[in-house]
Amino acid sequence: MHSVNKKAFELVKKILAEKRRFNVSVLEVAGSTVIDCGVHSEGSLEAGLLVSEICMGGLAEISVFNNNLFENQLFIKVASNYPVLACLGSQYAGWRIKLNDFYALASGPARALSRVEKKLYDLIQYEDNYHKAVVFLETDKIPPGEVVEYIRKACQVDVGNLYIIVAKTASLVGSVQVSARVLETALHRLLYLDFPLNKIVEGRGACPIPPVASSDKAAIGVTNDAIIFMGEAQLIVKGLDDEFIERIIEKTVSCNSQFYGKPFIEILEAAGFDFYKINPDLFSPAKTSIVNMESGVFFNAGGLNWLAYKKSVSKYAF
Repeated sequence: MHSVNKKAFELVKKILAEKRRFNVSVLEVAGSTVIDCGVHSEGSLEAGLLVSEICMGGLAEISVFNNNLFENQLFIKVASNYPVLACLGSQYAGWRIKLNDFYALASGPARALSRVEKKLYDLIQYEDNYHKAVVFLETDKIPPGEVVEYIRKACQVDVGNLYIIVAKTASLVGSVQVSARVLETALHRLLYLDFPLNKIVEGRGACPIPPVASSDKAAIGVTNDAIIFMGEAQLIVKGLDDEFIERIIEKTVSCNSQFYGKPFIEILEAAGFDFYKINPDLFSPAKTSIVNMESGVFFNAGGLNWLAYKKSVSKYAF
């Protein structure tokens, strides 16, 4: 099977070789390599795309386009022939790192080495034994030495083989990499619904990239609203009957949630800024399509809500 850390490291080398081009900075912390893509450095759109590919373990093609159907807004497009491994095995921000006053959501291929989420990796039947670890931290701080040591120990690699990419949510790289999670959001919703993930053979997604918000708090709101109101995912499945798909697809979209329609930041504030107190049915794309290879039938659920997305951006991004 593919080593997501090995494939991601090939992309890391591109950033290290051309840090000025990507408008990032590289520093050494406690023997590890930290790549600042949006804490003190400004980053770039190109860096955001590359970081998104790194988060997906090098198993996706990611690009941008101007969508003339929606006021020529910049959209991200994600495609993977290994969507379960790329999204759940690598990209999903399922590793919460909290040490002293440092907090970050960790995503990327290093999760497969740490296996902190053992139940998930057992479910998708994947493990990685590569000698280098690549992790992305969504944070507004450079990780201190004790955090570096915690990650290194969890991944069981030498500190010189640990590569940590950091960016705050309110940064260009932050906005891009969240929008690139549109397909992962669909896969994670299916995980909650006990969908047979091994039947998914391909996945694609599209989502607007919000403007960089004035604060991390505002950025968390508008980036999630981009997926909730305007994110679109398409899955190709094999080995399932049409009746099963028809029963489950309506549960895969955000408008199925009782909280749908409110800006995400207001929902998060009501939950005391604890993501885990929010009903997981909200964390879904706006629209899901499933193509059944067995029958050729195309199933759709949900719909895009441009007005709700624009309202969120205009009220909270600036």
